[in-house]
Amino acid sequence: MLEKINSSDLLEFDNLGNLKVGCHECNFNDFVKKFLDEFPDSETRSSRMYLFKSFLKNFNANVKSTRKYLINGGFTTNKNNPCDVDFVIVLNGSQISAEENEFLNLLMDDVNKIRIPYKLLEKEIEEEGRSKRELMETEFYDYGCDFYYLVRIEADDEDYHIYQDLKEYWMKWWGHTRKDKKTGVKHPKGFIDIKHEENMLEGLS
Repeated sequence: MLEKINSSDLLEFDNLGNLKVGCHECNFNDFVKKFLDEFPDSETRSSRMYLFKSFLKNFNANVKSTRKYLINGGFTTNKNNPCDVDFVIVLNGSQISAEENEFLNLLMDDVNKIRIPYKLLEKEIEEEGRSKRELMETEFYDYGCDFYYLVRIEADDEDYHIYQDLKEYWMKWWGHTRKDKKTGVKHPKGFIDIKHEENMLEGLS
């Protein structure tokens, strides 16, 4: 189990440019300060943050059962020009309505139509050593959000083990880097945990 770190002062990068190991709990304002304001020369972070906030506003206008956001990927490293914001939205399973379920299913269908071609192109570019700037010409780049959602199930529910397995998968996946191309080693790292608050985007440009 990754240690939970509840302090914006500990949002620091390790020598590989990743967040130091742990589940870093912070508010949205601290997230913006660390991963946007500290990168004044970035060509992509401002647009990625704008798209992320726009996504959240639309999502939370349609889904009222949001619990938290787990954020990972290049945006939470010291990479100057990340392509997107990677995150998982944790939902309260007992509060999801039929209308919300329908919205979620349609949303994922629409996103996968542009995500899958993007991922295939990304793999092709990496294998052939081409410039990643090609990715900036895709529809998924213009979307800016690579997300999934996880439904939280209570411990007394017969399907609780499903939630536990999925949670463990994300914790393990996001608690480590991808395999190093030279050494094959996965390095431990941290990620961001933001608790959903109704007015958390107010006052942010």
